[in-house]
Amino acid sequence: MQRFSFTLLPLIKRIALLVVAPTLILVAYWVLAYTPEYEARVVVLPRNSEVPTSADAAGAMLGAALRSKDVDSHMIEQYILSPDMLQRLDAALHLRDHYSSPAISRWQRLPKDASFDRFLDHYRHRVRVIVDSSSILHIEVRGFSPEQTLALADRIVEESEALLNNVSKQLATKQVEFIQVEVAKAESLFKDRTGKLARYQNTAGQLDPARYSESLMGVIARMERELAEQNTRIAGSKTFFAANAPQLVETQARIDALTAEISALRSRLTGQSADASPLSDEIMKFNDAALETEFAAKTYAAALLALQSAHAQAALNIRTLIVISHPSGLQDPTYPRLGYWTLAALALFSLAAVLGQLIHDSVMCHIDR
Repeated sequence: MQRFSFTLLPLIKRIALLVVAPTLILVAYWVLAYTPEYEARVVVLPRNSEVPTSADAAGAMLGAALRSKDVDSHMIEQYILSPDMLQRLDAALHLRDHYSSPAISRWQRLPKDASFDRFLDHYRHRVRVIVDSSSILHIEVRGFSPEQTLALADRIVEESEALLNNVSKQLATKQVEFIQVEVAKAESLFKDRTGKLARYQNTAGQLDPARYSESLMGVIARMERELAEQNTRIAGSKTFFAANAPQLVETQARIDALTAEISALRSRLTGQSADASPLSDEIMKFNDAALETEFAAKTYAAALLALQSAHAQAALNIRTLIVISHPSGLQDPTYPRLGYWTLAALALFSLAAVLGQLIHDSVMCHIDR
């Protein structure tokens, strides 16, 4: 029994020296010197104001909406931990002075002359952002006073929402500006094609060559019917009158005039007239100009509709942050977690002692050999 106690005594001393003593030193530091830290946890979700108009539209937009939320969440995550955010927070809340306060333990305090990179690392050590599978952001903010911690959490949410609004406004503005340029181009094209059609009509002296051709053919048809009637009349009159009878001479003159007019009109239609181009060519030119004008008008109308839609979309697509959970007040400090940290320190020091003993025994075994 005495031999067993003598053998166990070095082990107890070793445990006390390598495990218990370091743990007690840490506990003493946490109790006596460690500056308590408060933690505020905020849960937010990015969303926009766009509402689908039908069930089919909702189904079609679901995937895109989820992807948009995921992108927004990761964008906010990166922005919260960015130097830009830290500069804004420092300007509004004097964050460097808070982290460098003499009331804080020197091991937790930020040096007064610390560089901005070290300041950023210190800030990132006390602000944590987690994006879960539902694109919900969990923002954890640590500070050395309840008021400063809550103010910092509130300011981070405000700056993040401002970022979302600015991004959505910039995207909407760029989209509207692009469509406005397209509207200006479509308007210029429409005016050019309309002017071209008007100039052609003024030059040709007619509004629509196709309709003019139809009316001309109608006139020819009526004249041909009248010519047939006159031919029938003169053929019947030759039986009763002499060849130089006034009736026959008048009818024959009428026939010659109709024949000449019909020939002139047919030449106008077929393009055999020396002083005018064929109506078929004019019709083709007119149709080309009319089609270009119609296409320009439809393009202009579509551009105006797109511009109206872009304005409406810009008004609806305003992104905001929904605050799901926000602390109303911080009563007790979150850190140090004395019980949890003490157990963790005991476990780590014990593991280190066991590993050290195994390494020592292994080395001594090789030396003895």
